[in-house]
Amino acid sequence: MKIGILYVYSDKNLGDFAIVKSRINLLKESEIHLFSTYNRFQKKFINHSLKFRENGFIIYSNIFGELGLDFKNRIIKNISKIIHFLFLIPYFFFLRILIQLNIKATPFLKKLNSIDEFYFKGGSIFESNGSIIQLVSLIRCYFLLSIINKLGKPIYFDPQSFGPFKSNNSSFLFKKIADIPKLIYCREKISYRYLQMFFKLKNIKLKSDIVFDYEADIKFDNKSVKSIGLTLVDSNLNRDLYMLNVKRLILFYTNFLDIKNVKIIRQVDLNDIDNTEEKMESIFIHDKDMCDINFEVIKNVNSLDDAFRIYKSLNFLIGTRLHSTIFSSLTKTPFINIEYQGFKSRGTYELFNLSNRVFTLKNIDKLFNEKKHKELELLANDEDLKITINSKVKFYN
Repeated sequence: MKIGILYVYSDKNLGDFAIVKSRINLLKESEIHLFSTYNRFQKKFINHSLKFRENGFIIYSNIFGELGLDFKNRIIKNISKIIHFLFLIPYFFFLRILIQLNIKATPFLKKLNSIDEFYFKGGSIFESNGSIIQLVSLIRCYFLLSIINKLGKPIYFDPQSFGPFKSNNSSFLFKKIADIPKLIYCREKISYRYLQMFFKLKNIKLKSDIVFDYEADIKFDNKSVKSIGLTLVDSNLNRDLYMLNVKRLILFYTNFLDIKNVKIIRQVDLNDIDNTEEKMESIFIHDKDMCDINFEVIKNVNSLDDAFRIYKSLNFLIGTRLHSTIFSSLTKTPFINIEYQGFKSRGTYELFNLSNRVFTLKNIDKLFNEKKHKELELLANDEDLKITINSKVKFYN
Protein backbone atom coordinates (compact mmCIF):
# COMPACT_ATOMS: atom_id res chain seq x y z
CA MET A 1 0.00 0.00 0.00
CA LYS A 2 1.21 3.50 -0.83
CA ILE A 3 0.86 5.97 2.06
CA GLY A 4 1.24 9.73 1.76
CA ILE A 5 2.23 11.84 4.78
CA LEU A 6 1.10 15.42 4.27
CA TYR A 7 2.54 18.64 5.69
CA VAL A 8 6.05 17.43 6.50
CA TYR A 9 7.45 20.61 7.99
CA SER A 10 11.18 20.49 8.66
CA ASP A 11 13.66 17.90 9.85
CA LYS A 12 15.50 20.78 11.52
CA ASN A 13 12.62 20.62 13.99
CA LEU A 14 13.39 17.51 16.05
CA GLY A 15 9.77 17.22 17.18
CA ASP A 16 8.46 17.28 13.64
CA PHE A 17 11.18 14.87 12.55
CA ALA A 18 10.23 12.48 15.39
CA ILE A 19 6.52 12.63 14.50
CA VAL A 20 7.16 11.70 10.86
CA LYS A 21 9.71 9.00 11.74
CA SER A 22 7.29 7.49 14.30
CA ARG A 23 4.54 7.36 11.68
CA ILE A 24 6.92 5.76 9.17
CA ASN A 25 7.93 3.13 11.74
CA LEU A 26 4.29 2.23 12.41
CA LEU A 27 3.65 1.93 8.65
CA LYS A 28 6.78 -0.12 7.93
CA GLU A 29 4.92 -2.56 5.65
CA SER A 30 3.84 0.32 3.40
CA GLU A 31 5.53 2.39 0.71
CA ILE A 32 5.87 5.89 2.18
CA HIS A 33 5.67 9.15 0.22
CA LEU A 34 6.34 12.47 1.96
CA PHE A 35 4.67 15.74 0.97
CA SER A 36 6.15 19.00 2.21
CA THR A 37 4.33 21.88 3.86
CA TYR A 38 6.05 24.17 1.35
CA ASN A 39 5.83 24.88 -2.34
CA ARG A 40 8.93 24.20 -4.42
CA PHE A 41 9.98 27.87 -4.50
CA GLN A 42 10.50 28.05 -0.73
CA LYS A 43 14.05 27.83 0.61
CA LYS A 44 12.75 25.63 3.45
CA PHE A 45 11.55 23.03 0.92
CA ILE A 46 15.09 22.73 -0.43
CA ASN A 47 17.10 22.97 2.82
CA HIS A 48 14.89 21.53 5.56
CA SER A 49 14.36 17.93 4.47
CA LEU A 50 17.94 16.76 4.12
CA LYS A 51 17.70 14.02 6.78
CA PHE A 52 14.68 12.48 5.04
CA ARG A 53 16.43 12.64 1.67
CA GLU A 54 19.57 11.06 3.15
CA ASN A 55 17.35 8.19 4.35
CA GLY A 56 16.14 7.59 0.81
CA PHE A 57 12.83 9.48 0.89
CA ILE A 58 11.69 11.80 -1.87
CA ILE A 59 10.00 14.96 -0.57
CA TYR A 60 7.28 16.22 -2.88
CA SER A 61 6.43 19.90 -2.90
CA ASN A 62 2.94 21.19 -2.13
CA ILE A 63 1.62 23.63 -4.70
CA PHE A 64 -0.86 24.88 -2.10
CA GLY A 65 1.98 25.18 0.40
CA GLU A 66 3.30 28.12 2.38
CA LEU A 67 2.95 31.33 0.47
CA GLY A 68 5.54 33.50 -1.13
CA LEU A 69 9.14 33.38 -2.24
CA ASP A 70 12.20 33.95 -0.06
CA PHE A 71 12.70 37.62 -0.85
CA LYS A 72 14.50 39.61 1.84
CA ASN A 73 12.59 42.78 1.02
CA ARG A 74 9.37 42.65 3.07
CA ILE A 75 7.28 44.56 0.52
CA ILE A 76 8.32 42.31 -2.38
CA LYS A 77 7.84 39.27 -0.15
CA ASN A 78 4.27 40.24 0.77
CA ILE A 79 3.41 41.09 -2.85
CA SER A 80 4.67 37.64 -3.93
CA LYS A 81 2.48 36.02 -1.26
CA ILE A 82 -0.61 37.88 -2.46
CA ILE A 83 0.06 36.99 -6.11
CA HIS A 84 0.64 33.36 -5.22
CA PHE A 85 -2.58 33.08 -3.23
CA LEU A 86 -4.62 34.77 -5.96
CA PHE A 87 -3.21 32.21 -8.39
CA LEU A 88 -4.19 29.31 -6.10
CA ILE A 89 -7.88 30.16 -6.09
CA PRO A 90 -8.56 29.58 -9.83
CA TYR A 91 -6.04 26.74 -9.90
CA PHE A 92 -7.98 24.95 -7.16
CA PHE A 93 -11.20 25.10 -9.20
CA PHE A 94 -9.30 24.10 -12.35
CA LEU A 95 -8.05 20.92 -10.64
CA ARG A 96 -11.54 20.10 -9.36
CA ILE A 97 -12.91 20.40 -12.90
CA LEU A 98 -10.18 18.08 -14.22
CA ILE A 99 -11.06 15.49 -11.56
CA GLN A 100 -14.77 15.85 -12.36
CA LEU A 101 -13.93 15.10 -16.01
CA ASN A 102 -11.75 12.16 -14.88
CA ILE A 103 -8.66 13.84 -16.29
CA LYS A 104 -5.56 13.50 -14.05
CA ALA A 105 -3.30 15.32 -16.47
CA THR A 106 -1.11 17.42 -14.20
CA PRO A 107 1.95 15.89 -12.44
CA PHE A 108 0.53 17.00 -9.07
CA LEU A 109 -2.79 15.21 -9.64
CA LYS A 110 -1.04 12.12 -10.97
CA LYS A 111 1.11 11.92 -7.87
CA LEU A 112 -1.82 12.38 -5.47
CA ASN A 113 -3.89 9.84 -7.39
CA SER A 114 -1.12 7.24 -7.11
CA ILE A 115 -1.38 7.23 -3.29
CA ASP A 116 -3.81 4.83 -1.57
CA GLU A 117 -4.37 6.82 1.65
CA PHE A 118 -3.03 9.91 3.39
CA TYR A 119 -2.06 10.98 6.90
CA PHE A 120 -2.32 14.72 7.47
CA LYS A 121 0.22 15.71 10.12
CA GLY A 122 -0.72 19.36 10.15
CA GLY A 123 1.51 20.62 12.96
CA SER A 124 -0.05 23.68 14.60
CA ILE A 125 -2.18 24.74 11.64
CA PHE A 126 -5.42 24.15 13.57
CA GLU A 127 -4.30 26.25 16.56
CA SER A 128 -5.86 29.30 14.92
CA ASN A 129 -5.98 32.69 16.61
CA GLY A 130 -8.33 34.15 14.02
CA SER A 131 -5.74 36.29 12.22
CA ILE A 132 -5.87 36.86 8.47
CA ILE A 133 -2.58 34.97 8.03
CA GLN A 134 -3.87 31.88 9.81
CA LEU A 135 -7.20 32.08 8.01
CA VAL A 136 -5.32 32.00 4.70
CA SER A 137 -3.33 28.99 5.98
CA LEU A 138 -6.61 27.18 6.67
CA ILE A 139 -7.88 28.03 3.17
CA ARG A 140 -4.72 26.61 1.59
CA CYS A 141 -5.09 23.52 3.75
CA TYR A 142 -8.71 23.15 2.64
CA PHE A 143 -7.70 23.44 -1.02
CA LEU A 144 -5.24 20.53 -0.74
CA LEU A 145 -7.45 18.25 1.37
CA SER A 146 -10.50 18.95 -0.80
CA ILE A 147 -8.59 17.92 -3.94
CA ILE A 148 -7.43 14.67 -2.30
CA ASN A 149 -10.98 14.00 -1.09
CA LYS A 150 -12.31 14.64 -4.60
CA LEU A 151 -9.92 11.93 -5.82
CA GLY A 152 -11.66 9.54 -3.42
CA LYS A 153 -8.64 8.96 -1.21
CA PRO A 154 -9.14 8.35 2.55
CA ILE A 155 -7.44 10.86 4.85
CA TYR A 156 -6.55 10.51 8.53
CA PHE A 157 -5.85 13.61 10.63
CA ASP A 158 -3.11 13.66 13.28
CA PRO A 159 -2.28 17.36 13.97
CA GLN A 160 -0.71 18.66 17.18
CA SER A 161 -3.91 20.14 18.64
CA PHE A 162 -7.14 21.90 17.69
CA GLY A 163 -8.33 25.41 18.49
CA PRO A 164 -9.43 27.47 20.11
CA PHE A 165 -10.73 29.19 16.97
CA LYS A 166 -11.12 32.87 17.80
CA SER A 167 -13.12 33.97 14.79
CA ASN A 168 -16.35 32.81 13.16
CA ASN A 169 -14.58 32.53 9.80
CA SER A 170 -11.94 30.18 11.22
CA SER A 171 -14.58 28.05 12.93
CA PHE A 172 -16.68 27.84 9.77
CA LEU A 173 -13.70 26.87 7.62
CA PHE A 174 -12.45 24.29 10.12
CA LYS A 175 -15.90 22.65 10.20
CA LYS A 176 -15.69 22.18 6.42
CA ILE A 177 -12.17 20.75 6.76
CA ALA A 178 -13.19 18.44 9.65
CA ASP A 179 -15.88 16.84 7.45
CA ILE A 180 -13.20 15.56 5.04
CA PRO A 181 -11.14 12.98 7.00
CA LYS A 182 -12.19 9.40 7.65
CA LEU A 183 -10.88 9.72 11.20
CA ILE A 184 -9.37 12.51 13.34
CA TYR A 185 -6.82 11.51 15.97
CA CYS A 186 -6.65 13.90 18.92
CA ARG A 187 -3.22 13.80 20.54
CA GLU A 188 -4.42 15.44 23.73
CA LYS A 189 -7.52 15.54 25.94
CA ILE A 190 -8.36 19.24 25.76
CA SER A 191 -8.63 19.23 21.95
CA TYR A 192 -10.75 16.09 22.16
CA ARG A 193 -13.23 17.74 24.53
CA TYR A 194 -13.16 20.95 22.47
CA LEU A 195 -14.07 19.17 19.22
CA GLN A 196 -16.82 17.18 20.92
CA MET A 197 -18.33 20.21 22.64
CA PHE A 198 -18.18 22.88 19.93
CA PHE A 199 -18.15 20.94 16.65
CA LYS A 200 -20.09 17.80 17.61
CA LEU A 201 -17.70 15.66 15.59
CA LYS A 202 -18.20 11.90 15.54
CA ASN A 203 -15.11 10.91 13.53
CA ILE A 204 -12.64 11.57 16.37
CA LYS A 205 -10.49 9.29 18.50
CA LEU A 206 -8.28 10.11 21.49
CA LYS A 207 -4.69 8.92 21.01
CA SER A 208 -1.48 10.12 22.67
CA ASP A 209 1.21 11.85 20.63
CA ILE A 210 2.62 9.35 18.15
CA VAL A 211 6.19 9.95 19.38
CA PHE A 212 5.25 8.09 22.58
CA ASP A 213 5.03 5.01 20.29
CA TYR A 214 8.54 5.46 18.91
CA GLU A 215 10.60 2.26 19.21
CA ALA A 216 14.39 2.11 19.29
CA ASP A 217 17.31 0.26 20.84
CA ILE A 218 20.05 2.82 21.41
CA LYS A 219 23.63 2.37 22.56
CA PHE A 220 24.31 4.73 25.46
CA ASP A 221 27.22 5.22 27.82
CA ASN A 222 26.26 6.11 31.38
CA LYS A 223 26.01 9.77 32.36
CA SER A 224 29.48 11.16 33.02
CA VAL A 225 28.94 14.85 33.73
CA LYS A 226 25.80 16.04 35.48
CA SER A 227 23.87 18.58 33.42
CA ILE A 228 20.55 20.39 33.07
CA GLY A 229 18.93 20.77 29.65
CA LEU A 230 17.23 23.89 28.31
CA THR A 231 15.03 24.36 25.23
CA LEU A 232 13.88 27.82 24.19
CA VAL A 233 11.20 29.17 21.88
CA ASP A 234 10.54 32.47 20.16
CA SER A 235 6.79 32.87 20.55
CA ASN A 236 3.98 35.27 21.38
CA LEU A 237 4.79 35.04 25.09
CA ASN A 238 5.78 38.22 26.89
CA ARG A 239 9.49 38.16 25.98
CA ASP A 240 10.78 39.98 29.08
CA LEU A 241 8.67 37.84 31.43
CA TYR A 242 9.75 34.68 29.61
CA MET A 243 13.47 35.48 29.76
CA LEU A 244 13.21 36.51 33.42
CA ASN A 245 11.52 33.29 34.50
CA VAL A 246 13.71 30.99 32.42
CA LYS A 247 16.67 32.64 34.13
CA ARG A 248 14.99 32.09 37.51
CA LEU A 249 14.47 28.41 36.67
CA ILE A 250 18.10 27.99 35.59
CA LEU A 251 19.38 29.56 38.81
CA PHE A 252 16.91 27.60 40.93
CA TYR A 253 17.62 24.15 39.51
CA THR A 254 21.40 24.58 39.18
CA ASN A 255 21.42 25.52 42.87
CA PHE A 256 18.86 22.93 44.07
CA LEU A 257 20.49 20.05 42.16
CA ASP A 258 24.02 21.39 42.65
CA ILE A 259 24.72 21.18 38.92
CA LYS A 260 26.69 23.87 37.09
CA ASN A 261 26.42 22.57 33.52
CA VAL A 262 23.54 23.65 31.28
CA LYS A 263 23.04 22.26 27.78
CA ILE A 264 20.99 24.55 25.53
CA ILE A 265 19.46 22.17 22.99
CA ARG A 266 18.32 23.64 19.69
CA GLN A 267 15.22 21.52 19.40
CA VAL A 268 14.27 23.66 16.40
CA ASP A 269 17.34 24.89 14.54
CA LEU A 270 16.04 27.44 12.04
CA ASN A 271 18.82 30.00 12.34
CA ASP A 272 19.26 30.08 8.56
CA ILE A 273 15.78 31.66 8.49
CA ASP A 274 15.53 33.44 11.86
CA ASN A 275 18.29 33.74 14.47
CA THR A 276 16.07 35.10 17.28
CA GLU A 277 16.52 32.03 19.46
CA GLU A 278 20.28 32.16 18.94
CA LYS A 279 20.23 35.70 20.35
CA MET A 280 18.22 34.46 23.34
CA GLU A 281 20.87 31.79 23.97
CA SER A 282 23.57 34.46 23.93
CA ILE A 283 21.73 36.54 26.55
CA PHE A 284 21.79 33.64 29.03
CA ILE A 285 25.37 32.64 28.23
CA HIS A 286 26.67 36.18 28.88
CA ASP A 287 24.46 36.98 31.87
CA LYS A 288 26.70 38.13 34.73
CA ASP A 289 24.42 36.52 37.33
CA MET A 290 25.15 33.11 35.77
CA CYS A 291 28.89 33.47 35.17
CA ASP A 292 29.60 30.38 37.30
CA ILE A 293 27.40 28.18 35.05
CA ASN A 294 28.96 26.34 32.11
CA PHE A 295 26.68 26.70 29.09
CA GLU A 296 26.95 24.44 26.04
CA VAL A 297 24.85 24.90 22.89
CA ILE A 298 23.92 21.63 21.18
CA LYS A 299 22.91 22.07 17.55
CA ASN A 300 22.77 20.14 14.28
CA VAL A 301 21.47 16.95 15.92
CA ASN A 302 21.72 14.44 13.07
CA SER A 303 19.42 11.63 14.18
CA LEU A 304 16.71 10.72 16.66
CA ASP A 305 19.09 8.27 18.32
CA ASP A 306 21.46 11.17 19.00
CA ALA A 307 18.56 13.27 20.31
CA PHE A 308 17.50 10.54 22.73
CA ARG A 309 21.12 10.13 23.92
CA ILE A 310 21.26 13.86 24.67
CA TYR A 311 18.05 13.82 26.72
CA LYS A 312 19.06 10.59 28.47
CA SER A 313 22.32 12.26 29.56
CA LEU A 314 20.47 15.07 31.37
CA ASN A 315 19.58 15.15 35.05
CA PHE A 316 16.73 17.62 34.48
CA LEU A 317 15.14 19.57 31.63
CA ILE A 318 13.73 23.09 31.59
CA GLY A 319 11.71 22.67 28.41
CA THR A 320 9.52 25.07 26.48
CA ARG A 321 9.28 22.96 23.34
CA LEU A 322 6.65 20.24 23.87
CA HIS A 323 8.57 17.48 22.09
CA SER A 324 11.71 18.20 24.06
CA THR A 325 9.70 17.20 27.14
CA ILE A 326 8.36 14.13 25.32
CA PHE A 327 11.96 13.08 24.62
CA SER A 328 12.63 13.62 28.34
CA SER A 329 9.56 11.56 29.27
CA LEU A 330 10.69 8.66 27.12
CA THR A 331 14.18 8.72 28.65
CA LYS A 332 12.73 9.12 32.18
CA THR A 333 14.49 12.46 32.63
CA PRO A 334 12.45 14.75 34.95
CA PHE A 335 11.34 18.06 33.46
CA ILE A 336 9.29 21.20 33.78
CA ASN A 337 7.33 22.34 30.71
CA ILE A 338 6.61 26.03 30.09
CA GLU A 339 3.37 26.23 28.13
CA TYR A 340 3.67 28.68 25.25
CA GLN A 341 1.09 27.86 22.58
CA GLY A 342 -2.53 27.01 23.23
CA PHE A 343 -3.23 24.08 25.54
CA LYS A 344 -1.38 21.30 23.73
CA SER A 345 1.11 20.69 26.57
CA ARG A 346 -1.57 20.46 29.27
CA GLY A 347 -3.74 18.22 27.10
CA THR A 348 -0.82 15.96 26.17
CA TYR A 349 0.26 15.33 29.75
CA GLU A 350 -3.28 15.11 31.08
CA LEU A 351 -3.40 11.74 29.30
CA PHE A 352 -0.60 10.53 31.59
CA ASN A 353 -1.64 12.33 34.78
CA LEU A 354 1.48 14.47 34.42
CA SER A 355 -0.13 17.89 33.90
CA ASN A 356 1.49 18.94 37.20
CA ARG A 357 4.70 19.28 35.17
CA VAL A 358 3.15 21.90 32.86
CA PHE A 359 3.12 25.56 33.91
CA THR A 360 2.00 28.75 32.28
CA LEU A 361 4.49 31.60 32.37
CA LYS A 362 2.26 33.50 34.81
CA ASN A 363 2.12 30.51 37.18
CA ILE A 364 5.92 30.22 37.24
CA ASP A 365 6.22 33.95 37.86
CA LYS A 366 3.74 33.66 40.73
CA LEU A 367 5.65 30.76 42.33
CA PHE A 368 8.86 32.77 42.37
CA ASN A 369 7.21 35.99 43.51
CA GLU A 370 5.53 34.18 46.40
CA LYS A 371 8.66 32.08 47.07
CA LYS A 372 6.72 28.81 46.75
CA HIS A 373 9.60 26.61 45.67
CA LYS A 374 8.39 23.27 47.00
CA GLU A 375 6.31 22.61 43.88
CA LEU A 376 9.41 23.11 41.72
CA GLU A 377 11.54 20.90 43.96
CA LEU A 378 9.15 17.97 43.58
CA LEU A 379 9.57 18.02 39.79
CA ALA A 380 13.21 16.92 40.11
CA ASN A 381 11.96 13.45 41.08
CA ASP A 382 11.45 10.96 38.23
CA GLU A 383 9.20 8.43 40.01
CA ASP A 384 6.01 9.64 38.29
CA LEU A 385 7.64 9.19 34.87
CA LYS A 386 8.74 5.65 35.72
CA ILE A 387 5.18 4.77 36.72
CA THR A 388 3.15 6.43 33.94
CA ILE A 389 5.37 6.41 30.82
CA ASN A 390 5.72 3.06 29.07
CA SER A 391 8.71 3.94 26.91
CA LYS A 392 9.61 1.79 23.91
CA VAL A 393 12.97 3.55 23.63
CA LYS A 394 15.48 1.19 25.20
CA PHE A 395 19.15 1.85 26.01
CA TYR A 396 22.06 -0.55 26.30
CA ASN A 397 25.78 -0.17 27.06
